[in-house]
Formats: sequence, structure tokens, C-alpha cells
Amino acid sequence: MKTLKECLARVSDPRRAQGKRYDLVHTLLYCVLAVASGATSYRKIHLFIDTHWQRLNEAFGSAWKRAPAYTGIRKILQGLDAAELEQAMRLMAEEQLCDAPEAPAQRALAAMDGKTLRGSLGPVRGSQGRSGAQCAGSP
Repeated sequence: MKTLKECLARVSDPRRAQGKRYDLVHTLLYCVLAVASGATSYRKIHLFIDTHWQRLNEAFGSAWKRAPAYTGIRKILQGLDAAELEQAMRLMAEEQLCDAPEAPAQRALAAMDGKTLRGSLGPVRGSQGRSGAQCAGSP
């Protein structure tokens, strides 16, 4: 099964050779991780990457000296071909389905919906929100 990084490597980079301080594969991977962690804007994606870039470098083999500015992230993402990015994500989803056991009804499934409680999140730096979760599962 291919990793998310391998699937994202299939997306072509529309930037000129001179404009590639941050490679596309790692930029897309870190943006996906940021959005999965709750980032809802370019600034929040930047904040996630800026906070974790050293750990991301170690975990995924990039050699970034710093995180890209939110304007750089926006320019990279807006320049992409959406259909090509969707195709890369669909490739990963298809491979995950093909690698799944034959009888998914026999597997234990769980669905979670987590919410941050209103008013529990202070300023972005240094505070943590409390979250509530609801679970539903099938044996």
C-alpha cells in the first residue's frame, strides 16, 4: 500500500524551478496534517507547520530551515490542479479499500465525533481546549 506521501508525489508542481524553496510533496503532506489537526485557514496551516516543522522534518525527511509563510502556502495551494490532487487522494483511498479484509461486516467499526467545548479554548498559544466526544460502534 502506498503512503500518503507517495500518493501526493504524483501531483505535478506548477511552479518555476526558481520558486521551489519548499518541495511540493512535503508542503502538501504538512497541509493535509494541519487540516486533519483542525486548521481551517492558511494562517492556521502556517501556525501548525511553524510549530511542528522540526519534528516534521525528522519524521518525513524534509530539510526545511523554517516553515513557509502563510502567503507562500496559499500561493502553492492555489496554483495546483484540483483534479490532479483529487486523483492522488482517490488513489490512496482505492488502495486502502483494496487492502481491506474481504468481509468488512465482521470487523469492529467505531465512529467518533469530537467537539471542542464552547468557551474552553483561550488564546492560540499556551492553552488547551477541553473536548467532548461521542462514540458509536458495532461489534
